[in-house]
This record gives sequence, C-alpha cells and structure tokens, in this order.
Amino acid sequence: MATPHKPNPSLRRTGLFSGSQLALSSLNGANYHLTRIKQILDEAERVWWSAPDFEDSQFLASRDVNEVLWHLRSFFWELIGVFDLMLQWANEHFQLGLSEDQVKWNTIRQAQPKSNNPTWMETRRVLREAWDSAWCFDVRTYRNFSHRSFLHLTTLIPRQPGKIIVAMEAARDNAPMCADIRDELPKYVEAVRVLGGKVFLPSDDPENAV
Repeated sequence: MATPHKPNPSLRRTGLFSGSQLALSSLNGANYHLTRIKQILDEAERVWWSAPDFEDSQFLASRDVNEVLWHLRSFFWELIGVFDLMLQWANEHFQLGLSEDQVKWNTIRQAQPKSNNPTWMETRRVLREAWDSAWCFDVRTYRNFSHRSFLHLTTLIPRQPGKIIVAMEAARDNAPMCADIRDELPKYVEAVRVLGGKVFLPSDDPENAV
C-alpha cells in the first residue's frame, strides 16, 4: 500500500553550499564526535589510575558509557555522510542525471554523464577504489550495525598503570579485534580526508576541499 505522504518538493539541495563545503562539514562533525570520545576516555583513564581504590571502582560511569556510544554512532554516520555527499556532488558536477533520492553508489557507478567529461572515469575509479577498500567496508558495517544495536566495546585494563584499551569488535569476518578506538578511529578520518582530496576538483572551491 502506497504511503499517503509525499516529500516536500522544497526539501532539495541548493547552490548556497558547494559539494566540498558540505562534505567538509560532515567530516568536521566526525572529528567533533571523535574528540568527545577521546576526552571522555582520557579523563576516565586519568581518574581510574589516580583513585586509591581503582581496582574496586568502575572505569566508566553509566552516563559516560551512554555518551561514548552516542558519539560512536554519530561518528560513523557522519563519515558515511561524507561519502554520500561526494556522490551527490558527482551527480551534479558530472551531470549524471539522477534525482537526489536516487543517488547511491550502485546507481552512481552505472551512470553516464550527459556531456563528455574525461575526468568522470577517473573520479568513478577513485570512488570505486574507496568503496571496495577495507576501511570503507568497516565504516559502512559499523554505521549499519548502529541502526540495529549499540556497537560492541571491550575494555582491557592492565594490572599496572598504563593505557586502558577500549576496543570494538572487528567489522570484517576473521579480522582481529579493533585496537583502542582512540588510535583506530583517526585512521578512518584520515582515509576519508585523503579520498576527498582525490575526488573534489579545483573547480569546486578548493579552499573548502575535504
């Protein structure tokens, strides 16, 4: 049965922001959530080792656990948002002819520009290489799982003062558990930043490139 509701036709992309500006905003959002995760865990680690009875205390209070999980979800949502915004930009820049709601990797990779643009093939190759990469698979998998439940975290506390490891379950089958998220998550941010440098062209406001 068809829904009785229709999208507001005014809810469309405008020319107020360039594709690279929108993608950069999303990347900055991911960095914000990463910063908060680091702050929460670093402070919890400091309090843990400074407490005289640390062995009998709890590493993270319930409110901190919730906040880490909220920021972790949002971190992956924003990173995938960068990739999705790159696809929207490509659709417009190369005149691929897709409506906004049709833009996703499976449609973009099969689309052909209305006018002959020699850079489209290279841009599509770069996007395909990113889509097939291990880091992009990880980010997609973590983002998708966060629509089903909280991401699984494991805390490993050494017997002597040292770094407390907060690790995620691996995204890929038969892969080792993710190392401390404060070390691993920045690698995803850097991979997306490098991708942005390859995708956005000088004509799309290079001062705001990802």
